[in-house]
Amino acid sequence: MENPWDWDKHLAAYVLSEELRRRSGGVDAYRRAIQRLANFAGNHPPTAQMVESWLTTRAGRAPATIAAEVCSARSFFAWCQKRGLVEGNPLELIARPRVLRGDVIEAPQAAVQATAAWIDDTTIEPARSRRFVGLCLYGGLRISEARLQHWRQIDMLRNELVVRSAVGKGGKGRRVPIAPPLARLLNAVPEHERIGAVAGLPDGRPLSRGGAEHIFTRELRRAGIVITAHMLRRAFATRLDEKGVSLRVIQVLLGHTSLATTERYIGVDNARKQAAVVLLDGAFE
Repeated sequence: MENPWDWDKHLAAYVLSEELRRRSGGVDAYRRAIQRLANFAGNHPPTAQMVESWLTTRAGRAPATIAAEVCSARSFFAWCQKRGLVEGNPLELIARPRVLRGDVIEAPQAAVQATAAWIDDTTIEPARSRRFVGLCLYGGLRISEARLQHWRQIDMLRNELVVRSAVGKGGKGRRVPIAPPLARLLNAVPEHERIGAVAGLPDGRPLSRGGAEHIFTRELRRAGIVITAHMLRRAFATRLDEKGVSLRVIQVLLGHTSLATTERYIGVDNARKQAAVVLLDGAFE
């Protein structure tokens, strides 16, 4: 086995062979999924432990997305195995992740705290990466919403950002008040640089989907933080709930159509349950 493992070369050869027997759209979807795994792996060869760690970072995705990515990786590794590039299919050595539809994986408190500290660290460049993660944690934005958030939809005087209906899931737009930590990030950007996407490229173009995901799979992981954009969205909802914000308000801030969807985002730990039950002491006297 080569060391470092040449993901680009093997992926290109795999795509070329698959194009001969699959529809081009399907091959392209496989290629994108495997490329995400390659970006996560860096120069390291595929192992069961590495693939399992990668799937952990994908846990906040929809079940159908996870299933498609697992299928893509399994096909690629089977191709590699036939050519002696790997000794066995790493996916056969780990349990396939099972996520119920609508579930949102909760990030460990330490990971959320580390992410908040990373956002506040002004020595980290590029600053757009910190703004991007800040939109997810302090604005509750989905990764696609944070990627396409435009400076024109930021109103610092009214202290709110507007998620356009063309960007919001299900065609639903909303207004989200700007939290103080996010306001500090936005105010740090000089006026003449506030063009195009808030967390986009210097010329104002938004990051690609892959570029946005790299912030989580590369930049945050380089700092030892394993977390996803959707985990930060759940952290946003959970912390508001802990502060006593009503479920209805959280629903509006997240842009959910159904209150039942919002309820799945709210994590209630044992300490909060215990504190609630203690209130019953003497309540019926």
